[in-house]
Amino acid sequence: IMDDRIKWFELDVANFAAVNSFCGELKKINKKLKTVYLSAYHHPDKVEENPRIAWDINVASLDNFLCKAKSGIESLYYASTDSVYGESIDNHIFSESDDYNPVNTYGRTKAAAEQIVLMHGFSVIRYSLLMGPSITSKKHFFDIIVESLIEKKNIDMFNDSCRSVISFNLASYLTILLLEKYYKKRDIINVSGDLH
Repeated sequence: IMDDRIKWFELDVANFAAVNSFCGELKKINKKLKTVYLSAYHHPDKVEENPRIAWDINVASLDNFLCKAKSGIESLYYASTDSVYGESIDNHIFSESDDYNPVNTYGRTKAAAEQIVLMHGFSVIRYSLLMGPSITSKKHFFDIIVESLIEKKNIDMFNDSCRSVISFNLASYLTILLLEKYYKKRDIINVSGDLH
């Protein structure tokens, strides 16, 4: 997303020396930032294969970053997932006050990360299923679906899951709007598509 209100920072949060250097540069900006924290080890299958890496990136690295960068951040939304809720029973529509009940390691690491963010006095955005074409060289699930259809290949899909889907563009727009118009410390906000 190119917008004069947005400045992108790229950082390997698992590299603690790089985080220290980055936080030193933040102090030189002389202005506290409104921040969206997007870093995550997020592919659920890879998380199950590498739970230690997932914990190190999704939880330990996040806590280290917040401890070091906190003084340079005015407000922060942590990008989380509706996977922290677990499965909906009887078509229950989740709200921000529902309990955590993740069914996989990815959801558990994100639930732990949310608690760290809230402890540091920042806020959480829980996105529903994000879908859309990738704007980078890394393929998203959407790209794999389209590619498989074009090549007439089979693709495994869930047939017993019902989730709200939101496009990357709409999620980005709503996130920026939240940062500009609404921010309350230690808050959790669900962001989803039009259909719950």
